[in-house]
Amino acid sequence: MEKKLIDNKVPGWLAYIASLVHYRSLMVTLVRRDLKVRYSQTVLGMAWSLFQPLMALLVFTAFFQGIIQLDTQAISYPVYAFSGMILWYLFTGIVGQAGNALIQSEDLIKKIYFPRLLLLFSKTVVACVDFVIAFFFFLIICFVFGEIPKSTILLFPFIVFILIFIALTVAVWVSALSVRRRDLLHAIPTLLNFAIWAT
Repeated sequence: MEKKLIDNKVPGWLAYIASLVHYRSLMVTLVRRDLKVRYSQTVLGMAWSLFQPLMALLVFTAFFQGIIQLDTQAISYPVYAFSGMILWYLFTGIVGQAGNALIQSEDLIKKIYFPRLLLLFSKTVVACVDFVIAFFFFLIICFVFGEIPKSTILLFPFIVFILIFIALTVAVWVSALSVRRRDLLHAIPTLLNFAIWAT
């Protein structure tokens, strides 16, 4: 068996990026594991990724359109609301899952060496899979309500990229701090659920 000497010095950015590339096959394995654990032995499978935003959409539609009658400037409210929800749930999915990644994988971390960011990246990929499913459903909603996306939708990939970067940055801090202060793991979901109503 090949032995590898582990240097406890903090590597530079280039060295760390090189190690991420070197262990890319491990990240693929982690993503497959996370998807399998999440959706195995379920009847609906990946369709469950739509359940939370759809339930929230029904509540928001009943409250903001039915009671408050929010002005959405001639845009159908389900389209208006769901366009923001899929982005918000992408953010919360990354922060919620990746922020808990180090604690969930404590046993694996103790057994073998690998860049710890791979754990956060794998959770991010899983959240992105949920987002892609929700986005295609958003296009269906647009078609049902006769809403044609404007040319500004071309900026959407850039917005998503920036959102993923911000969410992953927050997740890195949450995962690092939660190792010492596990109260964060209980506080973060509550804060995220409150924030969607506050915004």
